[in-house]
Amino acid sequence: MSQSNSKYIRTIENDIKLKSQFFWDINDTEIQKFKNNFKNYNDEIAYFLLDMMVYYNANHCREITNTAIYELKRNIWLKALKNGNNFNNSEEIDRYTHEYLSNSFIFPVSNIEESGKSAELLEGYYKESPIDFVPVNNYKSLSALTEIIAINKPKSIIFVDDIIGTGNQFCKFFSKTKHFNLDATIEMCVNNNKDIDFYYVVFASDEKALNDLNKKYKNLKIISVEVFSLEDRITNKNNEYWEIYNVYNDFMKDLKKIEKDFPRKCKYSLDLPILYVSGRAQNTSFEYFWNSYDNTWNVLKAR
Repeated sequence: MSQSNSKYIRTIENDIKLKSQFFWDINDTEIQKFKNNFKNYNDEIAYFLLDMMVYYNANHCREITNTAIYELKRNIWLKALKNGNNFNNSEEIDRYTHEYLSNSFIFPVSNIEESGKSAELLEGYYKESPIDFVPVNNYKSLSALTEIIAINKPKSIIFVDDIIGTGNQFCKFFSKTKHFNLDATIEMCVNNNKDIDFYYVVFASDEKALNDLNKKYKNLKIISVEVFSLEDRITNKNNEYWEIYNVYNDFMKDLKKIEKDFPRKCKYSLDLPILYVSGRAQNTSFEYFWNSYDNTWNVLKAR
């Protein structure tokens, strides 16, 4: 290890200690066990992986949920202005959004595979938010969607999820899976009810995947609180890890040695590692963080 790189590692180590002490729900013992996974390869790998991790703990989830609600309300009144509604003050805007959301319903993006359960857990943060939002009774399971549309004639349907990674999971949920025991997809349901506003609200998304979904689904409004660009990917030398890019190839070679014994299933995990402590990590996380390969592997957080 070069002197400059050794200094960089010490900086990362101090950052990790700071985050574990004040922000993460992970203690020093768990971190040390995780680092021990790499002792036969290259100790730097553990530091790099921990530093690359964007960690959303319970408090972060609450904060970002509140931001998502504010952003959704903003979209609602902006659309109202565009449609000719006039508001003289903030009180009128609040009354309008309150009435609008009183007849809106929330559905988690799930019922397709195990990883989708993380969206169901996020519902709790929306329900517990101190910000006035949809009534508690308006949180529904996906099986109730067609009945809600037919009987309640809602203002909007809001699908909530954690993250847009590649976008493939949502495409499967939205346009490829036939739900409700009917020969129909949710996309067909959306396209057949253009008088209803359909929203898809997520905490974070890959910029390219977000743009692709926006182009593909014209009748769906997608709201992402955070957006990660191509330069945020660890494989891009223009991001914050440019200082270690010269040793990146060696890092990848060592990583591939590990993958021979501990193969990962998710190609996208190379790009956007995010781990939620609110319940389950989703498939865009580095599998090294949460996957128990065998008895010798110490996970940082069990999935």
